[in-house]
Amino acid sequence: MTDDDLDEILSKCSKTTQILVGAKRKGQSKIVLYDSDNCQSALKYTDSVSEAVKGDGNGFWYRVKGKSFGFAPSSVIDLEKNGGDVCDKSCEGDQNKRLSLRTSGQKGGFRVGAE
Repeated sequence: MTDDDLDEILSKCSKTTQILVGAKRKGQSKIVLYDSDNCQSALKYTDSVSEAVKGDGNGFWYRVKGKSFGFAPSSVIDLEKNGGDVCDKSCEGDQNKRLSLRTSGQKGGFRVGAE
C-alpha cells in the first residue's frame, strides 16, 4: 500500500464514512487485528514519527508521508528507524494492538500486533 493508494481511498470518504483497517499474518487467512474509525480521521496525514493522533473512536492513528500508516493503542509510536512502528515493551499500551504498514512502495505490511 502506498501513499497514493491511501490518497485515493481518502478522496472517496465523506465526513461520515467509516473505515475498517485490518491485517492477517502471512500464510494465514484469518484477520488477526483490526480497528475502525472515521475515514477522514484515520487517513489524514500526521507529521510526527513519535506521536499518533487520537481518532474519533478508541484508537490512535498515524500516517507519515513516505514512511508508514497505522494505528496503536496509545499515542506513542516509533517510526524513526525504518518507517514502520518499532515500539516495543517500553512503549505504552498493548503491543498486540499495533498495526503498521509501510507506505513507501515496499510490498506487504510491516507489523501486525507484537510481530
